[in-house]
Amino acid sequence: MTFSNVYFKNTKIFTSNLGCKNSVHIINSSGDINELKGEYLSNDAFDIDFSDLKIKNARIVQSGSECFSLKTGNYNFKNLNIKDCIHGISIGENGKLEIDKFKSINSETAITVKDGSELFLKEAIINKVDYCFKVFRKEFLFNYSKINYNENLTSCNANKRMISKDEFSTIKRIF
Repeated sequence: MTFSNVYFKNTKIFTSNLGCKNSVHIINSSGDINELKGEYLSNDAFDIDFSDLKIKNARIVQSGSECFSLKTGNYNFKNLNIKDCIHGISIGENGKLEIDKFKSINSETAITVKDGSELFLKEAIINKVDYCFKVFRKEFLFNYSKINYNENLTSCNANKRMISKDEFSTIKRIF
C-alpha cells in the first residue's frame, strides 16, 4: 500500500500478514498520524521517504526486515514499540528523527542512524538486541551522522555492543 503526497490528519493505519517488499510506503507526505500498527510481515513494515510526520503511537510485531525505514525528512514519534524485527528503525539520507519513548525487544539492531541523519532520543528500553545503536556514513554523498540521547532514561541490554559507530559520526549523551 503506497501513500504519495498525502496530508494525514488523525489517521490510523494497520497492516497484517503481508508478503510484499514494503507493507506500507509513505512518500512526500505530511501531517499527524495517531496510530501505525503492523504484525507478521515478511519484509519492511513501514518505509517512509521525503516526509514530515508526527506519529503518536506506533507498534510493530514481527517484521522480516526493518520495522521502520525512514529517509530524507522530519519524523517525530511519541511512543514507538517494536518487537521481533531484524532491524528496528533506521533513519538515513539527511533525515531528522525524534523519539519520545522507545521500546525495542529482540532485534539485531534497535536504531540505525546513517548518511548525514540525526536522532534525538528522550527515553528508551532496549532488550535482546545485538546492538542498541549503529551510527555511520554509508554513502560518501552524505555527511556523518549524529545520535543524541538521554543516558539517564535509556536502558540497553545488548548481546554484542551498545554502540557501533564509524570514526567521525558522533554520539552525545544529553538532556
